[in-house]
Amino acid sequence: MKQTHRDEWRVLVTLKPRRPADLGLTGLDDLAEFVAVPGPITVAVLPRRLGNLGFASTSDSLASRDVEGDYRRRCDELADELRQRPQVDEVTVTCTETHTCSHCGLRWEELTASEAADPRSRLDEHSVEGEPVCCDEAIAEFRAERGVDETKAVGPATAIRTEQIDSGFRVRWRQDGRRRSKTLTTRRDAHLFARYVAEGGVSA
Repeated sequence: MKQTHRDEWRVLVTLKPRRPADLGLTGLDDLAEFVAVPGPITVAVLPRRLGNLGFASTSDSLASRDVEGDYRRRCDELADELRQRPQVDEVTVTCTETHTCSHCGLRWEELTASEAADPRSRLDEHSVEGEPVCCDEAIAEFRAERGVDETKAVGPATAIRTEQIDSGFRVRWRQDGRRRSKTLTTRRDAHLFARYVAEGGVSA
């Protein structure tokens, strides 16, 4: 199952300064002249960490039971306050989203339509657009939700994929009706092993 994680919350503020003081440039009238900038200025305003209690610091997870929700609410409060400033033109709350697999923890990736139609990219003839590629458990779950019957005869074609993971490089393939994988240390070793598999190597 795909899990979505949201972090790096921030408020993007677009400024249209009308005078030097809008940028905090005060007390310089006797020394300088200012020229208006040609366009708006966008800055990121970061919320104070949930774990920053002022008198002490702890992890966000200890400071909150709903880290994502509390950061969202804190950014919304910042945005409401910033919208009241005359030099502020636009305010947007945003964050960074990452998608991972609930089974293996790897980054979530799905087959595209062209990959699902290409025997060199897909796992087998049951593969369709949107099918995950990270691990056997995710694929099995995806197919079970769609009622795919994998007990039917499976063609002998080998679908080989090489992917980088934290511990090195993993080669995945299907052989004799089973999904299989092997992790190697270097990219070169992974490519050599993938070629070995493609040439009919690896016994049951």
